[in-house]
Amino acid sequence: MISSHNLDELEKLCDQVLYLDKGQLSQAVSMHASTGSDYLTLTMQSCDSELLQAEVAKLAGVMNISSKQINVFIIQLATDDDKSQGSDIEIRLFSLFNQHKWQYKMLLKGRTLEETLFS
Repeated sequence: MISSHNLDELEKLCDQVLYLDKGQLSQAVSMHASTGSDYLTLTMQSCDSELLQAEVAKLAGVMNISSKQINVFIIQLATDDDKSQGSDIEIRLFSLFNQHKWQYKMLLKGRTLEETLFS
């Protein structure tokens, strides 16, 4: 058992996270469930945020893109039965980054623990 306020640490070390609010159990999150393939978390080193959101939203298989932190984007992918359009989303994203000379820092399958708990 680990008690921490550092969500990055918990994300890396734990399989199950319990969130207590004022001493009461508020949420229980399985880290395996939060890595679902219907979301990508994109952290950029540098980019034009508005243009990035507009360009990513145009990609086939992308349902939505949002940002609650500077240079961190949550991409919601289509969850229909035909996942062929979404299977190469990483390649299309990297091509887009190259085209605009944007530098990415991290691309994760799923949502971060912070996004899962507080969205």
